Amino acid sequence: QIAAALATADIAPTARAEELTLPETVYNIGFAAFYNCDNLTEVVFHNGITEIAGLAFSGCGKLEKADLPSSVKTIGQDAFRGCDLIREVFIPASVSALGESGNDVFGKGVECITVDPANKKYVSIDGMLFTMKGKNIQYCPGGKKGAVKLAEKLTNINAVAFSGCEQITEITIPQSVNK
Repeated sequence: QIAAALATADIAPTARAEELTLPETVYNIGFAAFYNCDNLTEVVFHNGITEIAGLAFSGCGKLEKADLPSSVKTIGQDAFRGCDLIREVFIPASVSALGESGNDVFGKGVECITVDPANKKYVSIDGMLFTMKGKNIQYCPGGKKGAVKLAEKLTNINAVAFSGCEQITEITIPQSVNK
């Protein structure tokens, strides 16, 4: 892991770089490795990256595309915070940990989250992120618009699941929710 952290620091782009292709020698993207790389618009991950640490791409306000590789297992807290031009996120089957609570990873521009059906921890319902086979809502993307009707099987709503959802006009909560 130390070698991977050093390799990440060695390839950190300047604030002027627009596209970043991570070399195959990097497996973990370190804490705040690309923090505030203002002009970064796209990151190309190779299949082999297993961790994207907290704040890794935070503040990259022009980042529009960062397709997560099928090898990534952990995405740290605020890894893509402030990357408000990313509209869609696909969570691969390999992901088993997202931030502290699953809702503090992505920028507020995300409109839809899709989860690989083979993922054992997370599921996507109506573009929102759930755990426990849809019984616990973790995260509603900040860019979601209009009315939201939560499924009848829902039992738990994460305390900050709808934090930053300024464009939601109505939320219908089923009677099955007990927490």
